[in-house]
Amino acid sequence: YLVTDVLGQGATARVFEVLDLAKDELFALKVALDPRHHPRLLEEADELDRLTHPRIVEVLDRAILGGRQTLLLSHAGKQTLQRYLEHEGVPSLDVAVGFGEDLLFALEELEEHAVLHRDIKPANLGIGIPRKKERRCLTLFDFSLARAPLSDINVGTSAYRDPYLPLRN
Repeated sequence: YLVTDVLGQGATARVFEVLDLAKDELFALKVALDPRHHPRLLEEADELDRLTHPRIVEVLDRAILGGRQTLLLSHAGKQTLQRYLEHEGVPSLDVAVGFGEDLLFALEELEEHAVLHRDIKPANLGIGIPRKKERRCLTLFDFSLARAPLSDINVGTSAYRDPYLPLRN
């Protein structure tokens, strides 16, 4: 594998774009920032193993590299929906409908398998063009909060949290 780019970084991990030279295919390599975050990456992988859907990233491998837990993931795309909206503005109706369908299909998969993402936001949706498809598609990634305790209502990005959640006891 050859590292070609840094796709992003969160509180527990940095994600690199890697090229498999033998297959000429791009993947995402999620690397724990600290060994204390290893269990969280493994929990994320366990949750992703329960899901099989083209609009949700797939875990392809788990390994320790340089003393850090890593996850080799399918590539969700070079651009996130957040970056797209910042640079392109409001999408056309056709694009918005396609993106909406992609997100709803991913959410149906989560509901069917009782997986709680806990941080769905534009920055956690990749935009890519899957093989054999002509249009750009959304792919949901970053399941690092999926096993956070339900009692912890402050996980995730505050701007995307239900503001009335604390009132529900």
